[in-house]
Amino acid sequence: MKKILLCSMAMIGCLTLAIGQSHTSKRMPHPVAAMQQVPHEAMVPPIQAVQEFLGLTAEQVKKWEDLEQGKRDQMADQRQQIKALDEQLQEQLRLSNPAAATVGELVIKLHNAREEGNQLTISFASQVRALLTTEQMKRLETVEQCVQLQKMTGALFATGFLAPPPPPPPPAPPKHQGAPVPHMP
Repeated sequence: MKKILLCSMAMIGCLTLAIGQSHTSKRMPHPVAAMQQVPHEAMVPPIQAVQEFLGLTAEQVKKWEDLEQGKRDQMADQRQQIKALDEQLQEQLRLSNPAAATVGELVIKLHNAREEGNQLTISFASQVRALLTTEQMKRLETVEQCVQLQKMTGALFATGFLAPPPPPPPPAPPKHQGAPVPHMP
């Protein structure tokens, strides 16, 4: 019995550590995944929510939309380039004896094209941030800090550094209409 209990506790401990580590990942969530975490009733068009929270002016929104359109166009070109390179690579790999130099060159080109796409995203973020006032940047930095804290909460709960929040209070008993119900001993 003790062995089963110890094994169960060890498995729970390993699972807790694994979950805690998954919450401490340095990667930022994909924007679509982040949006899916928001309750349905809280969903508003992203720019509208950002505009309200940061207090963006109509001029800032227009500049953001122009930057966004430019990014979309560049990313579409980037995706086409990556698709063409990937097709070339797949074609080479289907050969019975693919040329190693050609395969290697295509892999490097694909890697570089993907890195250029990442750089476009980073550049876009920098350009959008340049539109913000000092007060708006402070608000954005507060959100960034909250995201970092949110990543840590799972690990802190899993390791016992934080106690889980208390359960919600039970619902209030319904109020009876009419004559009071006698109490039975």
